[in-house]
Amino acid sequence: MHNQRVVLIISSVVGIIAAFLPFEKTLFYSVSLLETQDGTGYIVIGAFAISLIVSFLGNIRKAMIKGHLAGTIIVGVIPGILLLLFILINIKYDFISFLTNYAIGYYLVLAASLSILLFGLILKGNLPAIISKIEVKDIFCSQCGKKYSSSSTGSFCDECGNKL
Repeated sequence: MHNQRVVLIISSVVGIIAAFLPFEKTLFYSVSLLETQDGTGYIVIGAFAISLIVSFLGNIRKAMIKGHLAGTIIVGVIPGILLLLFILINIKYDFISFLTNYAIGYYLVLAASLSILLFGLILKGNLPAIISKIEVKDIFCSQCGKKYSSSSTGSFCDECGNKL
């Protein structure tokens, strides 16, 4: 799988999981994004799910083509923009203390959205080979010298009947 797609898939999955994590914290409890009752959690999950699905379209061994890439990036950036607008609307006076009211779910959604934007555009190369290619060595009959492939191990020579 192409590294661009791997990063987009991982970012989308992290964004979906982050919707279930604590989003806002108050003095005694924390609220997940799905519990905010304004539908934001469902929009975030839907956007990251669409981004995840589009990442699997086409040849997964190649970088995404422009249409699929644009669709993935646009839909993947929507949750980040939505949460940033949420801050701008609800901020009153002190920006730093306002940001401390948010928990890990909020920051993971922003990080996932930002990584979809950045890595979707930047990554174009292939992943390094994780599994090295298995070398196929030829086997020769010890008696007559006929050449066989390594899959012939354990069989007998066609010419002389010697075990390979």
